[in-house]
Amino acid sequence: MLNELTRLTYLSFYMWKAGIGEIDLAVYQAAEDALNQAVAGAERTGVWHLPESHIRALEQMLVAYDGQIATVSARTYMEAVIRLDRVLSQNTPQSPVAKMLATEQLKIRAAGFNS
Repeated sequence: MLNELTRLTYLSFYMWKAGIGEIDLAVYQAAEDALNQAVAGAERTGVWHLPESHIRALEQMLVAYDGQIATVSARTYMEAVIRLDRVLSQNTPQSPVAKMLATEQLKIRAAGFNS
């Protein structure tokens, strides 16, 4: 289940990057954080569990995904699937959300440096 939620999070993220949906990047960050914490907990305890406190973040992402699916073209959807599959086929996949956040941080630092 967590693998599928992770897949949906990143698929929604790629559709959002293609201009589908009115979603804030923070929604993806919160969903990814919730999933990462669930995985970390499972590695520590051996129990797969999603704490109640993390459910809201995933609900927001799933509502966004539902809205995207209602409006996305087949072409844009397939392009998002291809991008996701490309990332997941890497030996050490990097989160596209974390990658974008890191890029945004660099832009902010560069803007502050140039001021």
